[in-house]
Amino acid sequence: MRHLAIIALAAAIVGLLACSGEPEATTETTNNKPVPEGMEPPKKADQTEESDYEAKKDAEKAETKEEGKTVKTSSGLEYEDLKVGTGAEAAKGQVAQVHYKGTLTNGQQFDSSWDRGQAFSFTIGAGEVIKGWDEGVAGMKVGGKRKLIVPPELGYGSRDMGAIPPNSVLIFEVDLLALR
Repeated sequence: MRHLAIIALAAAIVGLLACSGEPEATTETTNNKPVPEGMEPPKKADQTEESDYEAKKDAEKAETKEEGKTVKTSSGLEYEDLKVGTGAEAAKGQVAQVHYKGTLTNGQQFDSSWDRGQAFSFTIGAGEVIKGWDEGVAGMKVGGKRKLIVPPELGYGSRDMGAIPPNSVLIFEVDLLALR
């Protein structure tokens, strides 16, 4: 009889331990079946840092398609499409032909291709112009006019450029005439 009581007690202890133990950590999935912790499906690609950065850049580009809306990029460049073109979209590596006027924040003009009567051409993204132009002209469409507000770090920085004092914010009106 004593053996039977010990066996019953042991069975009761095992039963209690099985019922009162810590539950295995699980994560619910969309089909409501538990998934052991650490076995969750990998994050979707749109949740990665790189994808977040690309999504932000795409959103900035999408905003440029609205006339009259000023957009500030992550680099500090501000621009406003005064007129959205209907032609091809400018991209890195293309040669852009533009007319432009450059002024300081006080309204003083320091350069103008219109005044010279000759358009200006440069390769987008090749470092032939200030960084604010490489970034600001990319995404424009042929026939468009864009206002660029270029902070010093995307312009001439602390350099004295004669008519352009050191650390100047530059304002340009740029017409994109053609791409090749």
